[in-house]
Amino acid sequence: DVGANLGELTLHMAARGGRGGRVFAFEPVAGVYERLLTHIARNQLNDIACPMRCAVSNRTGHARIHFAEHAADNQGLASLVHDKHQRLPLSTEVPTTTLDQFASTQALTRLDLIKIDIQGAELLFLEGAANTLRAFRPDLLIEISPDDLQATNRNSVDLVRCLEEAGYQIYQLRRGRAGRRITAAGLRPDFKTPNVWCTRQPVD
Repeated sequence: DVGANLGELTLHMAARGGRGGRVFAFEPVAGVYERLLTHIARNQLNDIACPMRCAVSNRTGHARIHFAEHAADNQGLASLVHDKHQRLPLSTEVPTTTLDQFASTQALTRLDLIKIDIQGAELLFLEGAANTLRAFRPDLLIEISPDDLQATNRNSVDLVRCLEEAGYQIYQLRRGRAGRRITAAGLRPDFKTPNVWCTRQPVD
């Protein structure tokens, strides 16, 4: 769960995965991370959900992240690439890793699904994840937000093209199932959707 926020998807995936599964939840913002810890503990999922206080990007080290005040309604807008037009007044340095480095350090032997919601830094994530995506072929749930991507001089077509080059087919979600297929060739640069499903497996 890359960009875990308060843990809604982390808790859902941990409950579905059961005792044989593991969910790594990456949340770099200190205050949000503490609330994530609380939610995992309250749901008695500490043996399955593994919170990680770092951002997943294209390099290992540190980066500046912009984030909302504690009283803000939406705590999930934190971004490595911009301040959401000054709607994120706070910033701090946070540790970063790449998915490739993390998978190697953890000696992962299986990776089934990655949710990515990181406010415009999705292409940075993919850059640092190429080897892991190639090795494990996980499905992806990823937000497409052209307003956020613009901070890196990219757009929705660039993101979908990068996913296609990594071997993925991209679909809109309709009631939890694959809906219309999305291709870079047929996409507007300003296409926007909260989540698409990306898979390298055959789809009927």
